[in-house]
Amino acid sequence: MKNNIFKSRRFKHGSLATIVTIGLIVAVVLVNIIATILIERYPINFDLTKGGVYNLSDKTIDYMKKVDDKISIVVAQDESRFNAQGQYFTQTSELLKKYKQYGKNVSLKYVDLDKNPEIKQEFPQANAWDIIIKSDKRTKSLTVDDLFNFDTENYDANSQQLPDITSSKAEQALTGAMMFVTEKNPIKAVYLTGHNEADYTGIDGLLKANNYETSSINILTQDIDASASVVIISAPQTDYKEEQIKKLDKFLDNNGKFGKNVIYLANAEQKKLPLLESFLSKDWGITIGDGYVVETDTSKYLNYPTFTVQEYVDTAFTEALVDKEQFILIPNSRPLTATTFAESDNRKTSVLVQSYDTSVVRPSNAKDSWVPKDGKKGVYGSVVLGTRESVYDNVPVTSNVLVIGSIDALHSQLIAETQISNGEYFLNAFNKIFNKEEGLTIVPKSISTQSLSLTQSIVNLLSISFVILLPLAVLALGLIIWLRRRHL
Repeated sequence: MKNNIFKSRRFKHGSLATIVTIGLIVAVVLVNIIATILIERYPINFDLTKGGVYNLSDKTIDYMKKVDDKISIVVAQDESRFNAQGQYFTQTSELLKKYKQYGKNVSLKYVDLDKNPEIKQEFPQANAWDIIIKSDKRTKSLTVDDLFNFDTENYDANSQQLPDITSSKAEQALTGAMMFVTEKNPIKAVYLTGHNEADYTGIDGLLKANNYETSSINILTQDIDASASVVIISAPQTDYKEEQIKKLDKFLDNNGKFGKNVIYLANAEQKKLPLLESFLSKDWGITIGDGYVVETDTSKYLNYPTFTVQEYVDTAFTEALVDKEQFILIPNSRPLTATTFAESDNRKTSVLVQSYDTSVVRPSNAKDSWVPKDGKKGVYGSVVLGTRESVYDNVPVTSNVLVIGSIDALHSQLIAETQISNGEYFLNAFNKIFNKEEGLTIVPKSISTQSLSLTQSIVNLLSISFVILLPLAVLALGLIIWLRRRHL
């Protein structure tokens, strides 16, 4: 009688090997299909840099998880070309993937405007390299200037290349844009011009990157927008007239409703402004002194005696600082004095930041022979808040005037410097004073170390290896085993 082939040793071993091989191949294919989907949704990135420059901060992650709005991110450039511009662009690209990962309704795409004219029609203001953030409420475009800080001092204006990037503020700008396009009522800040004001690029960049809507008006010819929450006066060189003072007063009073704010930025190079400074002093209790503060203690200034390290007075504005040990730097600050009002008055002033008692004031008319030892040592305010309180419709209301003795304290380079707290402190103070319900302070990041990160080329290589090569290798191995076993 013939042997039953199904009971033969060869069949049993061959069939088992075949089943195991097929099962293994199916398992590998399924695992790689799932892995590919997961990589697409949750990009692989092992960030070993100091400070995690390729990852979002915990605050941003928490915020993105709460966002319900549908947000579209459109990068107006081919992805490979965008990443080829260097490590800061690569960092931005990695951060964009994280926004998509943590935002449940966030989409991301890279589009070459020249090859996709319909995108240009949809976003007529967009230019190549812009990042466009869109929701159903509004749209905001970010340029490379919004994303990075550049070394403009050593830049050759005739060069066809971008200046060297010194640090990234991409997360700050992107998170601010996300908040801007999803927030119901973003805070409006208006710059007053018409009196040869100083450049306000630094504070404007800080506000824009953190969800403030900014614009400007000429106070000589225009009224202040009643819908604005904040008015910013950036170190004017010529004095206000009575008519403009009345506009300021009317804005702050707001028909008795209050709820308005003024930021006044002083400058050591300003001339005397009797009417404007009298308004700040008599009405709001903040006196701007002559000259500027100089530090005599070498441990309390940075590089120059006028770049003074100062101390926080009111801790209510330092609670949200990530590193409370970091110092604040106030260069060339005008000396500020706060008036003490009676308890029955509806006004009060608070010194928020001041110099140490080892500082002196250099008068504006000092001779070239003047040295710090000629000055009188004392404590001088550099950031002072004046507040008026009232009641409207049985609800307590306030208006505020914040005077900062140095516009240089809000220079873009100091705001971007991660070793000092200027950017973080002032943004926290603004958010608190203006009753901004939700604000994230994201500090710029400098890339100084390498990251163990899977680039797109590595991801492609791994995908080919695991999705194609590994299954083929397993199949070949299975066939070899099957062929050998069928001859047993």
